[in-house]
Amino acid sequence: MTAAHAHASTSTEHSLAEALIIKAVSELKGKELLPGRIEVSPGVRIQPDGVDADRTIFVEAYARQGKLVGAQLKKVAQDVLKFTLLKTTYPTAEFVLAFASAEAMDSVRGWLLEAVRANGVEMLLTQISDEDVAGLLLAQDRMRQGMKQTKADLPLETEA
Repeated sequence: MTAAHAHASTSTEHSLAEALIIKAVSELKGKELLPGRIEVSPGVRIQPDGVDADRTIFVEAYARQGKLVGAQLKKVAQDVLKFTLLKTTYPTAEFVLAFASAEAMDSVRGWLLEAVRANGVEMLLTQISDEDVAGLLLAQDRMRQGMKQTKADLPLETEA
C-alpha cells in the first residue's frame, strides 16, 4: 500500500467537521468539550472526541454525510460499547452521539438503536455550514476513489 493510500478512510475535512460538531455540542450543553484520554483501568484508555473537564459529558462525533453503512455503523456500535464502559466509572455523566447529517443519524436503527436507548445515550443532530458539507462530500468521494484504488493495488491471490 502506498503512502497516499495509507489513510484512505480519513480526511482533514472530516477531522475539521468533527471539531465543529464538538463545538456545537459544547455550545448547546454550555460546557467546553475537548478531545480526551480517559484511563478506565491500568493500561486501558478511551479517547472520546469530546469531554468536559469535570467528565460529566462524553461525545462521539460523526461528520459522515448520508447513510451510514458497514464499518460506519460498526463504529457507532463500538462507541456505544465504550460509553457503556465509561458509565461504570461515570454513572451520572451524559453520553452523546453527535451527527452532522440527519440521514446518517437516521441510519442508526434496529438493535443498534435499541442499544443506544437502553444505555441512555443521546443522539443529537448538529448543524454545520453548507460549505463544510460540500467539503465533506468531496472528501467522501475522494476516499471512496482511494479505497477503490487501494483495492486495485492489491495483488491477486494465486494458487500454488
